[in-house]
Amino acid sequence: KSAHLAQPEVNVGIIPGAGGTQRLPRLVGSGRAAELILSGRVIDASEAARIGLVEAVLPDKHFVDEVLEWLAPVAAKPRRALVAAKRAIVDGLKAPSFDEALAIEGRLFIECQLGADAARLQAAALQRYASAPSGQTVEL
Repeated sequence: KSAHLAQPEVNVGIIPGAGGTQRLPRLVGSGRAAELILSGRVIDASEAARIGLVEAVLPDKHFVDEVLEWLAPVAAKPRRALVAAKRAIVDGLKAPSFDEALAIEGRLFIECQLGADAARLQAAALQRYASAPSGQTVEL
Protein backbone atom coordinates (compact mmCIF):
# COMPACT_ATOMS: atom_id res chain seq x y z
CA LYS A 1 0.00 0.00 0.00
CA SER A 2 2.91 2.38 0.63
CA ALA A 3 4.55 1.68 -2.75
CA HIS A 4 5.44 4.52 -5.10
CA LEU A 5 6.13 3.94 -8.78
CA ALA A 6 7.72 6.08 -11.47
CA GLN A 7 9.65 6.20 -14.72
CA PRO A 8 12.07 8.94 -13.61
CA GLU A 9 14.72 8.43 -16.30
CA VAL A 10 13.98 11.67 -18.18
CA ASN A 11 14.99 13.55 -15.02
CA VAL A 12 18.59 12.46 -15.65
CA GLY A 13 18.56 12.81 -19.43
CA ILE A 14 17.78 9.26 -20.54
CA ILE A 15 14.66 7.24 -21.37
CA PRO A 16 13.26 4.16 -19.64
CA GLY A 17 15.05 1.02 -20.69
CA ALA A 18 14.22 -2.68 -20.48
CA GLY A 19 11.02 -2.09 -22.44
CA GLY A 20 9.66 0.70 -20.22
CA THR A 21 8.56 2.83 -23.16
CA GLN A 22 6.88 -0.19 -24.76
CA ARG A 23 5.31 -2.03 -21.83
CA LEU A 24 3.84 0.96 -20.00
CA PRO A 25 1.65 2.13 -22.93
CA ARG A 26 0.31 -1.40 -23.28
CA LEU A 27 -0.67 -1.40 -19.62
CA VAL A 28 -2.09 2.08 -19.11
CA GLY A 29 -2.62 3.48 -22.62
CA SER A 30 -0.36 5.68 -24.69
CA GLY A 31 -1.53 9.04 -23.32
CA ARG A 32 -1.14 8.10 -19.65
CA ALA A 33 2.19 6.37 -20.37
CA ALA A 34 3.51 9.42 -22.19
CA GLU A 35 2.50 11.67 -19.30
CA LEU A 36 4.26 9.42 -16.76
CA ILE A 37 7.38 8.87 -18.87
CA LEU A 38 7.77 12.49 -20.03
CA SER A 39 7.13 14.01 -16.60
CA GLY A 40 8.96 11.46 -14.46
CA ARG A 41 6.07 11.88 -12.01
CA VAL A 42 5.85 9.50 -9.05
CA ILE A 43 2.47 7.87 -8.41
CA ASP A 44 1.22 6.09 -5.31
CA ALA A 45 -0.20 2.58 -5.14
CA SER A 46 -3.84 3.65 -5.31
CA GLU A 47 -3.28 5.65 -8.51
CA ALA A 48 -1.28 2.75 -9.96
CA ALA A 49 -4.27 0.47 -9.35
CA ARG A 50 -6.76 3.00 -10.69
CA ILE A 51 -4.89 3.35 -14.01
CA GLY A 52 -4.22 -0.38 -14.43
CA LEU A 53 -0.49 -0.35 -13.72
CA VAL A 54 -0.93 -2.85 -10.88
CA GLU A 55 -3.63 -5.44 -10.30
CA ALA A 56 -3.92 -5.12 -6.54
CA VAL A 57 -2.84 -2.97 -3.63
CA LEU A 58 -2.10 -5.08 -0.59
CA PRO A 59 -1.42 -3.95 2.98
CA ASP A 60 2.17 -3.33 4.06
CA LYS A 61 1.66 -5.26 7.29
CA HIS A 62 2.23 -8.99 6.71
CA PHE A 63 2.78 -8.21 3.03
CA VAL A 64 4.15 -11.62 2.05
CA ASP A 65 1.25 -13.38 3.78
CA GLU A 66 -1.20 -11.07 1.99
CA VAL A 67 0.43 -11.81 -1.37
CA LEU A 68 0.25 -15.55 -0.77
CA GLU A 69 -3.42 -15.29 0.19
CA TRP A 70 -4.17 -13.14 -2.88
CA LEU A 71 -2.42 -15.62 -5.17
CA ALA A 72 -3.78 -18.80 -3.54
CA PRO A 73 -6.68 -19.18 -5.99
CA VAL A 74 -4.26 -19.01 -8.92
CA ALA A 75 -1.71 -21.33 -7.31
CA ALA A 76 -4.44 -23.95 -6.83
CA LYS A 77 -5.05 -24.26 -10.58
CA PRO A 78 -3.44 -26.92 -12.78
CA ARG A 79 0.11 -25.86 -13.65
CA ARG A 80 -0.17 -26.90 -17.29
CA ALA A 81 -3.20 -24.65 -17.81
CA LEU A 82 -1.54 -21.71 -16.03
CA VAL A 83 1.61 -22.01 -18.15
CA ALA A 84 -0.41 -22.27 -21.36
CA ALA A 85 -2.65 -19.32 -20.49
CA LYS A 86 0.34 -17.13 -19.62
CA ARG A 87 2.11 -18.17 -22.82
CA ALA A 88 -1.02 -17.35 -24.85
CA ILE A 89 -1.20 -13.88 -23.31
CA VAL A 90 2.49 -13.06 -23.65
CA ASP A 91 3.04 -14.55 -27.10
CA GLY A 92 -0.35 -13.31 -28.33
CA LEU A 93 0.53 -9.73 -27.46
CA LYS A 94 3.79 -10.10 -29.39
CA ALA A 95 2.10 -11.57 -32.46
CA PRO A 96 2.04 -9.31 -35.53
CA SER A 97 -1.71 -9.80 -36.02
CA PHE A 98 -4.80 -10.74 -34.06
CA ASP A 99 -5.29 -13.79 -36.30
CA GLU A 100 -1.80 -15.02 -35.43
CA ALA A 101 -2.53 -14.45 -31.74
CA LEU A 102 -5.68 -16.55 -32.09
CA ALA A 103 -3.65 -19.29 -33.77
CA ILE A 104 -1.23 -19.31 -30.80
CA GLU A 105 -4.17 -19.55 -28.42
CA GLY A 106 -5.71 -22.37 -30.47
CA ARG A 107 -2.48 -24.38 -30.49
CA LEU A 108 -2.08 -24.01 -26.72
CA PHE A 109 -5.75 -24.89 -26.16
CA ILE A 110 -5.30 -28.15 -28.06
CA GLU A 111 -2.09 -28.95 -26.18
CA CYS A 112 -3.96 -28.54 -22.89
CA GLN A 113 -6.79 -30.77 -24.11
CA LEU A 114 -4.31 -33.55 -24.84
CA GLY A 115 -3.22 -33.75 -21.21
CA ALA A 116 -4.61 -36.48 -18.96
CA ASP A 117 -5.13 -33.94 -16.19
CA ALA A 118 -7.46 -31.87 -18.35
CA ALA A 119 -9.59 -34.90 -19.23
CA ARG A 120 -9.81 -35.90 -15.55
CA LEU A 121 -10.70 -32.37 -14.42
CA GLN A 122 -13.31 -31.96 -17.16
CA ALA A 123 -14.90 -35.31 -16.31
CA ALA A 124 -15.11 -34.33 -12.64
CA ALA A 125 -16.71 -30.99 -13.58
CA LEU A 126 -19.27 -32.75 -15.79
CA GLN A 127 -20.08 -35.11 -12.92
CA ARG A 128 -20.65 -32.18 -10.54
CA TYR A 129 -22.86 -30.53 -13.16
CA ALA A 130 -24.88 -33.70 -13.76
CA SER A 131 -25.48 -34.29 -10.05
CA ALA A 132 -26.37 -30.67 -9.20
CA PRO A 133 -30.01 -29.70 -8.72
CA SER A 134 -31.59 -27.87 -11.64
CA GLY A 135 -30.69 -24.17 -11.72
CA GLN A 136 -27.89 -24.47 -9.16
CA THR A 137 -24.57 -22.85 -10.02
CA VAL A 138 -21.80 -25.40 -10.39
CA GLU A 139 -18.22 -24.42 -9.69
CA LEU A 140 -15.87 -25.71 -12.34
